[in-house]
Amino acid sequence: MALSIRTRAVFRAEIEAFGSKPPVHRHYNETETARVDIARAVDVPSEGLMTYATVNLNESRNVMDGREIPVEIFVVIAGENTDMANALSTCAFNMIKDHWLIAPGVVHEDVLRMYPGLAPNLPNMFFVPPMDHQGLARIETPEGNVHALQALPISIAETEFLYENGFEELNGLFIEKDMEYWNLNRSSLV
Repeated sequence: MALSIRTRAVFRAEIEAFGSKPPVHRHYNETETARVDIARAVDVPSEGLMTYATVNLNESRNVMDGREIPVEIFVVIAGENTDMANALSTCAFNMIKDHWLIAPGVVHEDVLRMYPGLAPNLPNMFFVPPMDHQGLARIETPEGNVHALQALPISIAETEFLYENGFEELNGLFIEKDMEYWNLNRSSLV
């Protein structure tokens, strides 16, 4: 299947953001009725860190308030862990197959629990505007803009704090406590 003009523009933006052309691996859902391609960038954004990023999620519908908003998602972790690529693909399939929203402040609960040992204290994925790769926040393409969001593994207590206090409060707490968002073994900050 040929890549759309928009997806080619997204991949070019990712190459620029990552500093080189990353390898891309195709992931399928359990029934192999949906696919998503995930790029793997080593030592990006800095040495010892790994970025996994969707490449063609923008081709699927992501509807918020009646508007379709094309997105890509990425996660940054310490070291390499293919289960994180699988967890990111699970978030993508939640959107593609089950029409879950991906937007700033949205949580996909229990995604990381599907991969035992991946992030023992952090079962949920929380989507935020990019902290790393800020150039991907809005990718301009001939077919319209694509917005990339960073996925942060978060704890149950952090998720409850979000639901009780809102996005800005949780984001402020993460900034105040200088959260090591790439550390899958970190303790909850709440």
